[in-house]
Amino acid sequence: MPEREKSDAWHMIELQGKQNKRMFCLAMALLVAWLLTIGGFVWYLYQYDFETYNYTQDGEGMNVIGDANEVTDYGADANSAQANP
Repeated sequence: MPEREKSDAWHMIELQGKQNKRMFCLAMALLVAWLLTIGGFVWYLYQYDFETYNYTQDGEGMNVIGDANEVTDYGADANSAQANP
C-alpha cells in the first residue's frame, strides 16, 4: 500500500515544531549569555578590595583623604612620620 501524502495541516504542525525548537534554543542561549554577563560583572566587582577613606579638612583649609584606619599626626615633621609608620 503506497504511503499517503501528508496533509497541509500536518506539514504546518511539523514546521511549527521545528520553529519551537529553534526558539527554545535561542531562549536558552540568551539565558546563558545573560547569566554569564551577570557572573562576569560580579567577578569584576570582587577583584578589588574597596576601602573606606575619611575625607576631612584640616584647620588651614587643606583637604586630607586618608585610610579609615590610618592614624595621622598632622603636627609631626616628615622624619618623625617615617620613623613611626
